[in-house]
Amino acid sequence: TCFVVCRLLLVLLLLSCFADKISVIDFEYAGMNYAAFDLGNFFCEFSGAEELDFSRYPDEGVQKSFITMYLQECARLGGDDPASVSDEQVNTWYRDAVKCALVSHLVWTYWGLLQAAYSALKYDFLRYSYIRFMEYQQRKEEVYSI
Repeated sequence: TCFVVCRLLLVLLLLSCFADKISVIDFEYAGMNYAAFDLGNFFCEFSGAEELDFSRYPDEGVQKSFITMYLQECARLGGDDPASVSDEQVNTWYRDAVKCALVSHLVWTYWGLLQAAYSALKYDFLRYSYIRFMEYQQRKEEVYSI
């Protein structure tokens, strides 16, 4: 087996030459967490890291398509038929992921405030926190109604 290991920030990339497979391990998220939070946070990260642009946040259709593929792969890995994933399951996961995206905004808001107070990095963490908090404020009523 042939593996190539690359360190991209905190990401470990494993390429298997014989299995036509790429595995990406992000050690920043190596701990246990709610899957819906990870999905919600993943969707938020479409907006970028250094320059946030929430117009790039995926719409409902893109999110549901991703969630469908995610659940189908979970079913396959669990020995179940991927076709067994129902619209009801996808809708439930979508609602949970959208709600957890709000939590993600708050987590990263607080993270930015702490970084602004303690980090030696030359980055405008206060601005980052403000943008994340404003995105939380803007989306919360819509999300609460789902």
